[in-house]
Amino acid sequence: MPPCVHPRLTRRDGQLVCADCAAPLTVADTLDRAAPSPWRWRQAHSAVAAGLAIAIAVRWFDGLPTFIVDMLGVLAHEIGHAAVALAVARPALPSFDLFHGGGVTHIGERSMLVLLAYAGGALWLGSRLRDRPRLLIGLGVAATIYALAIWLEWEKVGIAGAGIVANALLGGVFVYRALTGSGVVHGGVERWLYAIVGWMLILQAIGQPWGVIHDAEARELYLEGKAGLDNDMVVISDEHGWELESVAWWLVAITGSVPGVALALGTWRGERAA
Repeated sequence: MPPCVHPRLTRRDGQLVCADCAAPLTVADTLDRAAPSPWRWRQAHSAVAAGLAIAIAVRWFDGLPTFIVDMLGVLAHEIGHAAVALAVARPALPSFDLFHGGGVTHIGERSMLVLLAYAGGALWLGSRLRDRPRLLIGLGVAATIYALAIWLEWEKVGIAGAGIVANALLGGVFVYRALTGSGVVHGGVERWLYAIVGWMLILQAIGQPWGVIHDAEARELYLEGKAGLDNDMVVISDEHGWELESVAWWLVAITGSVPGVALALGTWRGERAA
C-alpha cells in the first residue's frame, strides 16, 4: 500500500489537512506536495500514457467529447492568430464562426500609433537595463528581429502559422500538468483529464496538416477555403511560393515536437523534485 501523498486537501478548524489521511500539512508540505515520490511519479506516467490511448480512441469514435475539445482547440487556434497580430501592431479579434463552423480572426491594418508605443516601450526597457548588459543585448537582438519581421512582412507567415501551433501548445501545457501535477487539486482525476484533453488537442493540431499531406479528399476540402478566405497553410504557401505539402510537413514537425518538449520538461522537473 503506497503512502498517502495528500492528493486532496481540506481545511479543518483553520488548519490545512489531508482529506484522505487527516494529517495536518506544514508550509513545506503545502509547497512540495506536488513533488513526485517514486510511486506518484509512476502514477503520473501512467496517466499520461493512458490519456494518449483514450484520446486516440475518443477521436477515432468521434462524438460530443471530441466536439467539445475541438471547440477548445478552435479557441486556442484563433487566440494564437490574434496574439501574433497584436504583437505586430495589427488589431485583431478572435471569434467563433457560427455559420461556416470553426473560427475566424478579424485582423485589421497595422496601427503606426501602436507600433510607436511598442518602440517607446522597448526604449524605456532598454534604459532600465543599462546596468545589465546581457539582457540589454538580448533586447537589442529581439528588437532587430522584430523590425526585420515587419520590414520583410514575415508576420503574415507568423500570423497564419500561429493558430495550429497555439492549438498544440495548449495541449502541451495540459500534458505537462498531467505529468507534473502542477496546479492539480483533485489528484488522479485531474491528471487523467489533463492528459486526455491535452493529447486530444495535440492530435487535433497535428491532424490538419497530416490530412493535407496524406488524404486527397481532406486536401481538396482544405484548398476550398472558407467564406472566400484561404486557410492558413494556403496563405503561407502562397506568400513564399512554397509547396503546400512542404508547409504541412513543417507544421507536423513543429506541432509534433510539442509533446516531446512537454514530456522532457515535466520529466526534468520531476527528477529535480525527486
